Amino acid sequence: MIMYRLADKEIISLEFVQTNRDISHRRIARLLVYELEKNLESSLNPEQYLTDICHVLMNDEWYPRLVNIATSVLQQLHAGECILCHSNIF
Repeated sequence: MIMYRLADKEIISLEFVQTNRDISHRRIARLLVYELEKNLESSLNPEQYLTDICHVLMNDEWYPRLVNIATSVLQQLHAGECILCHSNIF
């Protein structure tokens, strides 16, 4: 399950997993999105946090849509980095 892999990579807390492991998949999904969003907003390095999430999702063989979404997000993140690296803004 994705939730366990996210906790394994310390993207979400083990406390979150323990608190929510016995509820429905639909409710877990909703709570997980909220937890990830909250952690992303409070992250000191949101780009890296999002990259870490995407790497976990890309390794999920059961949900090809998540793999596609994660791949797309990573491509957009890296494209944004390239634009900033090659611009004369800095």
